[in-house]
Amino acid sequence: MIAAASESTGLVLQIIPVMGTSLARVRLPATLGEEMKTLIFGILTLISFSVFAENEAAPAKKLPKVLLIGDSISKGYTPYVVEMMSEQALVTHNKGNAGPAMRGLENIDEWLAVDEWDVIHFNWGLHDMYLWNYKESDRAPAAYEKRLDTLVQRLKKTGARLIWATTTPACPGAEKKCKVKIDPATEQQFLEAAMRVMKKHEIQVNDLHAFMASKRGAYSIADNDVHYTQEGSQKLAEQVAAAIRPLLNAESPIEATISRNIVGYELYQASKTFSVNTGSVKVKPFNDLGWHLVIIPGKDASESKVTLKVEGAATLEGYTFSPWKPRYNYWKANGDSIEVDIMPEGWGWYFLRKPLPLSTLKRNDPEHMIVTKETVVEKAKFPVVDIHTHVALYDRDPKEYLKILDETGVAVIVDSPMASFGQTTEDGYQMLEKVYPDRYLTFGTIDFNSRHQDDFSKEAITKLEADVKTMGIPGVGETHDKGAGVFGHALRPDRRGPVHINDERFMPLWRAAARLKLPVLLHISEPFGNYVKFEEHPNARWGRVSRKYSLWGTRVLSHAEMMERRNSLMDEIPDLILIGAHMGSLESDLAELGKTLDKYPNFYVEIGQRHTWFGQQPNLARKFFTKYQDRILFGQDGTKTVAEYRLHFRFLETDDDLIVFSKNRPPVYGLNLPDEVLKKVYYGNAAKLMPRVKKALQNQYPDLTFP
Repeated sequence: MIAAASESTGLVLQIIPVMGTSLARVRLPATLGEEMKTLIFGILTLISFSVFAENEAAPAKKLPKVLLIGDSISKGYTPYVVEMMSEQALVTHNKGNAGPAMRGLENIDEWLAVDEWDVIHFNWGLHDMYLWNYKESDRAPAAYEKRLDTLVQRLKKTGARLIWATTTPACPGAEKKCKVKIDPATEQQFLEAAMRVMKKHEIQVNDLHAFMASKRGAYSIADNDVHYTQEGSQKLAEQVAAAIRPLLNAESPIEATISRNIVGYELYQASKTFSVNTGSVKVKPFNDLGWHLVIIPGKDASESKVTLKVEGAATLEGYTFSPWKPRYNYWKANGDSIEVDIMPEGWGWYFLRKPLPLSTLKRNDPEHMIVTKETVVEKAKFPVVDIHTHVALYDRDPKEYLKILDETGVAVIVDSPMASFGQTTEDGYQMLEKVYPDRYLTFGTIDFNSRHQDDFSKEAITKLEADVKTMGIPGVGETHDKGAGVFGHALRPDRRGPVHINDERFMPLWRAAARLKLPVLLHISEPFGNYVKFEEHPNARWGRVSRKYSLWGTRVLSHAEMMERRNSLMDEIPDLILIGAHMGSLESDLAELGKTLDKYPNFYVEIGQRHTWFGQQPNLARKFFTKYQDRILFGQDGTKTVAEYRLHFRFLETDDDLIVFSKNRPPVYGLNLPDEVLKKVYYGNAAKLMPRVKKALQNQYPDLTFP
């Protein structure tokens, strides 16, 4: 109903909708003449009907949809948010009480399935701190952080704009229902855990904790109650609505995130060459090597997978496909299509490499007719310490993996969680070492995702010191710089520029590692053959491996430049203990590796995945291992089977010829290392560098002697 009145004339107009039509009710003053009344009435009637005709013809405004996820605090402010934003958005709360993060994991899919959301404002935290619905062991901030990280990954897949609401303050007294009092230190741990997750995923934060910290006394129900009065809930609602409003008509969050992460995303174009069954794909050529692809799945992606089709290609044989994050590297080629796992971010960034010229590929694995001896080595001759593994990264069942270790004689593994792939030191520790102490040890991982920030080293050192104190980490886990900067990628340049291993921003961190006597497992560069043009040197690498890891045509620093950067780091911090992963990437030039070991007494190497190179020169390799027996450690990189471990031991312990590890690589020759050398390579050198390793061995083998 529309009503208008004029005090000066006594004119009243009411427009009343009735049964789908509009009636105009007009009252005119008696002082007007009849002709004037008739004229005015006619005009007003026409106006009224035209107004309603226009009103009824106009389509209803489609309002954005907002989902509030949270506990009873959010349920308290939700009605006020609904009222405040009634003309701007359709606001809904999740069904029931979101409770602790564990309940969120159980119900998140159901809550999200209700509708398609434009904005999601969410929180978990109070229940996690106060032990509601929890066992004591589940309250740890690390467990909360891990669950929250999983929830954020799921929320990001919706494509909605996300806002994290920090948990409102704990009450000063013991909470009346659960009888638990939260000390400030514990509360801060939970707040910081949540902020690390939001920082990692670049989630906007609505700091309700700070907003209410000074107001709690005025608006809380009681000192032993976490809840708020109606007035307090209204105040919270004002803060929530203010945080949501700017996002209602903002740029797509996925597109905005992609733009922040990908250099030159504005140059990516939709292509007829590539298409997906759901969502969209944008493409940018990368020199003549292949294409960068950005895949944004649609909401109807079946089982979190997308099928990428390559138009005009009868088969994808010879193509290689590499995702942005190796942890999410599942893909399967089917004829002219590729099936791809959707990443937690809700989008994926990939590199599709053209086939290398197969005509130039020479087979390095001929089927020889030579009759050779084959020695079966079921268990290693001495206890083995494997210092280069990624069991947690690949989600191997630690109990099942232990069977492999027992069957092959591997006494201890040192696992490297990978912060760049979303892991923390705590993840590896909780999964492995805490469950099976003495068999699994955990390297500390450094979150290099924040490497461009001014306070990077300060925060990294604080975390490193805490990891030593709380988890007793024996060293720092695998750190990469393959020429594109620390955890940079040759095919995916960092918008902010590469930060190399010897950058001044990192030096305080490495000095701290030296001070704490923590060895650093460092993967510098790649084998020589990765840098040369494949057509000119087809034998430098072999088969599929050549296609996947070739660095030719990229803009990374050369092999020689990376060796110089590593050496400059050791020059500046001579007390720093470095373990060169993969024979220090000098596996094909043992003479040069020997010079490096001679010059830097705190430089060590591990053999992981480089047996193909030094295993083709067994005479020189045996001499090298004998001369540098105090500087070489056993490692294999990844997670291995019983058969693979046994091949490694056969290679090191026997004089067998033509040992085949893989059809993609040439056979190698057994080194037949002396016992005194084997003991050092297998366990002695690792025990010397890391007291935690020695203790774990002593606990298992009280009579074990250390060389």
